[in-house]
Amino acid sequence: MKQIIIFLLLFIVTQLNASILRVNNNPGITGVHTTLLSAVNAAASGDTIYLEPSSINYNGLTISKKITLIGNGSQLDTFFNLQAIPKTATIAGSLKFKGHNADGSYISVHAQDNLILDTTDNVIVANSFFERGLTIRASNFLHIHQSYFGLFALLNSTITSSNHVLFENCLLNLELNCIASSDIKFVRCNLRLDVSDFTNASFISSIITANDAVTLNSCTGFANIIQNTPYISEFSGSVKTESTILSLNEIFVDPNPTFNNTNPFPAQELTAKAKNLDVGIFSGNKPIKLGTLPSFPSIYELQVPSYINTNDIIINLSTRSNN
Repeated sequence: MKQIIIFLLLFIVTQLNASILRVNNNPGITGVHTTLLSAVNAAASGDTIYLEPSSINYNGLTISKKITLIGNGSQLDTFFNLQAIPKTATIAGSLKFKGHNADGSYISVHAQDNLILDTTDNVIVANSFFERGLTIRASNFLHIHQSYFGLFALLNSTITSSNHVLFENCLLNLELNCIASSDIKFVRCNLRLDVSDFTNASFISSIITANDAVTLNSCTGFANIIQNTPYISEFSGSVKTESTILSLNEIFVDPNPTFNNTNPFPAQELTAKAKNLDVGIFSGNKPIKLGTLPSFPSIYELQVPSYINTNDIIINLSTRSNN
């Protein structure tokens, strides 16, 4: 009992000592970190880093400590009217979390390259957008939700020697291979797949589109929509298959699904709703949200007097946040 109390006290002290670091590389900004690398080097395990909107991209890097990293994520430019400075926070390269010292990290960012999780457990990826896909190596107990991987097709992504990985309400536009992994679950996802190979994976209430050969070995499926059946070996060796098959003339899949105001709802979602099927990224109790607020306080209204003739300066400042 004493050991439990001591552990809880140490946990509380650690949480209280956690710091918040800001990264902002806009010209003229002072008093904050101007590079993501500088903030990561200065951060201690358990700290939070806010990657703030800028017209200048931030550089990718490898992180080997437990960090909460929050930027614009998958929201992109959909909340322009909710902040005073309509800019995104974009990482120009890959973002890699490596080693067990990074266990328990939380990621919510937009990167122009891919996300790499290498020998890192218990990571949460939420509201993120990685344009060039995903690589997971020897990482376990991952929860990836409301995120978008693969802006372009034919981007090779792999899940290797990893177990207990849950994708929930995610959009994956990839060539994806699961190798020597188990308990990989896709729940309420939209998967647009090129040449892909899955073993010991589960697909639940998802929309699966095959643009090339997709092999499913010892996989299970329930309440899915599957398109392009000539390219997909439908749950070969599966224990349970209760999937809905729609032909090409029954469902249309946008070849370039995006999260923006001009094309907010992929056509397969509308088709699914018309058939009273609660599937895909907009279904369930954790749907993808378009145009929601950022996770950190964002200034959406700022009024400063143009002329000052007294010692007092009256400034009106309003912020919004979903946290």
